[in-house]
Amino acid sequence: MAVAGIGCRDEQGQPVDWFAAIKRNNSFGYAYMGPKSSDFSQSSMLLSDPSAGSISLTLAQLYGNQSLSYLFYNDEPPSSSSPSSYAHAKGVVGMDDSLDGFWLVHSTPRWPSGPSEANGYPGMPDMELTYGQSFLCISVSGAAALETIGQALVLDKPSVYDGSVSKRVGNASPAMTDVINKKWSGLPNCDMTQLKSSGGAVFSVFAKSSQWADELYSKCVAPKLGAQRLVVESWIRGGACDPQCGANEVLDVGNVEIAGWGWRETQDHSKWAATSDGRTGCIGDINRMTSQAKRGGGTVCTEAGALGRSLAKAVVSLSDSCNA
Repeated sequence: MAVAGIGCRDEQGQPVDWFAAIKRNNSFGYAYMGPKSSDFSQSSMLLSDPSAGSISLTLAQLYGNQSLSYLFYNDEPPSSSSPSSYAHAKGVVGMDDSLDGFWLVHSTPRWPSGPSEANGYPGMPDMELTYGQSFLCISVSGAAALETIGQALVLDKPSVYDGSVSKRVGNASPAMTDVINKKWSGLPNCDMTQLKSSGGAVFSVFAKSSQWADELYSKCVAPKLGAQRLVVESWIRGGACDPQCGANEVLDVGNVEIAGWGWRETQDHSKWAATSDGRTGCIGDINRMTSQAKRGGGTVCTEAGALGRSLAKAVVSLSDSCNA
């Protein structure tokens, strides 16, 4: 894929249309998948290394270049706190004035430090070693793609801890300017919009406001996808949601195994989901907990590549059931 400006980078630092990654628990090792991958495979890189691997090389583009536009958002920022009135959402958007860029959706708290705080990308800090995490990077080009991302964020209401939007990018995507200026939607909605990557892959972007006040996966994602069964891996600490049974089953994951590594849900801070038939995979930033109904947030789903099949296959056991 030819990319004129910034975008997602693969394990060797070459342009790639999209990638997904899963960090294992108690390690900075991770499993990687690109558009042509048949499954996740163990990376030889470490997330703590600021100069090697897909995630580090993608983020490194945003440091030391004041001409770029970017949004860093996290409900647990690296060096501050965020009120619970903001979304339970984590991600990075990077753009240049040619309107090429990327969107990295992730689950890691207190990471990454933004360009205004660091001279170069510093890597993942030691404090984030313990838990599994999830990542999805999408290369985007043009005003329509940037506006789609911006509109989702305007509905989510993320806590932006570092951001800069140039006049060119702001004119092309008014929603990106709204995010910087904290002009939120406030509508009680859960929306699904289509986002096309630079290479033409189609992603379904789900975003909900705090005013919508309901559970993302069972009340929005599964019905809108028409999923017979959706399995969800997320951080559950108190207030677990009941299984949703019936036409659009939604169940929580108990144990996972990815690229030969296995761990329990209690060791995982990831937020991903898959239809049980392996058709669709999702990576996002909100948990399936009762307390999350009052938070904004979302997930990004796709039938592209082997993501859905690989995530569905990663489920070793479920923590709940619809069996009588």
